[in-house]
Amino acid sequence: MSTTTAAVALEPITLPESRDLIALESVIERGLETFVQVGEALAEIRDRKLYRTEHPTFDAYLDKKWSLSRSRACRLIQAAETVKVLPTGNRPQTERQARPLAALPPAQRVEVWQKAVAASPNGQPTAREVESAVRKRAGDEPETTRTPLQTITHLIAHLWPQLSGDDRELLCNFIHGKRGGA
Repeated sequence: MSTTTAAVALEPITLPESRDLIALESVIERGLETFVQVGEALAEIRDRKLYRTEHPTFDAYLDKKWSLSRSRACRLIQAAETVKVLPTGNRPQTERQARPLAALPPAQRVEVWQKAVAASPNGQPTAREVESAVRKRAGDEPETTRTPLQTITHLIAHLWPQLSGDDRELLCNFIHGKRGGA
């Protein structure tokens, strides 16, 4: 049985939560200046359910407030989490550069990013150059030493560019515990 948006009761948030929501939304509003700050703000809004006063679900919040799809928000959140392990200074400048690194365990992200930076003519590798560095690293690692999660993550990273928006959204929903894309 499906619940319509109008039938869902909205919940109040506390004054401190309201202040936090305003501050976090201002990060997003400033535009998507930096994907890391935006991804972190979206993750906190999602995790603390700060959208609940005006929107019944995080998906509704994303759509109505920011015109963002769930899959786009997931990519921003994942990219923000991915670059947290990288040393400050020369980090990816776009979510697209960070995306291939997510396929690697955190310890390998630093090594692969540094190799991609060193191989780039201007010290800021393109997304394609980062993908290449990730593939080279994955090729160095025998299949037998990968954990099942590393194998799945490797496959997803390899197939991600070929997936349609709907397929990406279904995969993102599955990862976040939603079955059947609901």
